[in-house]
Amino acid sequence: MCIRDSGLRTPVPIFVESAGEESGDFAHIWVNGRDVVATPGEPGYYVAVMEPRQGTVQTVRRFNTLADPAASNALAAFIRDVPIGCIVAVAVAGGASPGLGAGGVNALHGIRAAGGLRRHLRLGYAIHAANRAHACPAP
Repeated sequence: MCIRDSGLRTPVPIFVESAGEESGDFAHIWVNGRDVVATPGEPGYYVAVMEPRQGTVQTVRRFNTLADPAASNALAAFIRDVPIGCIVAVAVAGGASPGLGAGGVNALHGIRAAGGLRRHLRLGYAIHAANRAHACPAP
């Protein structure tokens, strides 16, 4: 499976799914047939990081930008710290997007996310990207 227009391929199937409140209100990130999102109905930006050789999930984090004003900056810092070469998947659940600040938007654009949900309450958004600056460490 190709990762957007990066020219990179994933070593395992990755499927990212997001639905707004009127469409199901969930976020899922499926890696090799397993949903790695522990609480798909809880609001927030879910970010999964995989190493590129075998697709092993290194970490999954949730950032509830609607409930926590600091979450947008935490999301931005987390994404900035993802080693280049790693695979990144992002799915949004609930009404998290209105709380996404400029730092969060810039970080998502930094992994080549198109568009955005800032100030669009209850819409789904899914990203599948590769971070490109340096090699992702082995797990």
